[in-house]
Amino acid sequence: MPIYDLTIEISPATNVFPGDPVFECKTLSSVSAGSTYTLKQYQFGNHTGTHIDFPAHVIQGGKTSADYPLEKLIGTGFIIEIPHAGHVMKEDVLKSGIQPGDIVFFKTQNSRNQLHEKPYTPDFAAITPEAAKTLVDLGARIVGIDYLSIDAVADDNLSSHHVFLSKEILVVENLDLSAIPPGRYEITIAPLKVKEADGLPARVFATSMLSQLASTSSATDNTISVGNEL
Repeated sequence: MPIYDLTIEISPATNVFPGDPVFECKTLSSVSAGSTYTLKQYQFGNHTGTHIDFPAHVIQGGKTSADYPLEKLIGTGFIIEIPHAGHVMKEDVLKSGIQPGDIVFFKTQNSRNQLHEKPYTPDFAAITPEAAKTLVDLGARIVGIDYLSIDAVADDNLSSHHVFLSKEILVVENLDLSAIPPGRYEITIAPLKVKEADGLPARVFATSMLSQLASTSSATDNTISVGNEL
């Protein structure tokens, strides 16, 4: 069963917004220096790399990581490719075929242009507030995008963040969608387990719905062997 890792690797080269803390690693103890063990200290912001935003990120008194057990972060997902340049628009959402309860990730020009491999740029595709409102109306429960923010740099009010998080629709940012084809998947979002955080780095991965169907069929019909493709 193919597993797509949708997570950006965290390193000193990982893009962050100008002024945000960059990843730092300090060696406290090392076997190569004669110690009996290796120990390192990492320092980075809680919105570094691929990460999830909880309502408290922009909502005073909003829910935090403590309010979202893993079962709320796993489910049917939809990878939607946006073929045009620019932001995700309302029209893109309306014709996408999103179902209520979907985890929706947008694969945009950010992936095609491999922005994760280049120095930070403010010229990235985001999600317009109108598109965000349409996603809310259609019943999306988690929404993600393939660069640092769902909001354009020019939007100082973080309008799309407020549209989603005020409705307790979680946001995943800085996804690596470069290798995954568009379509439906089972998606898992596994943030670090930090108490009452407004946002956390997360390992995000997707498995093929088709492969899962094959495995289910194998378990119930002995005429189909495990691993057969449908």
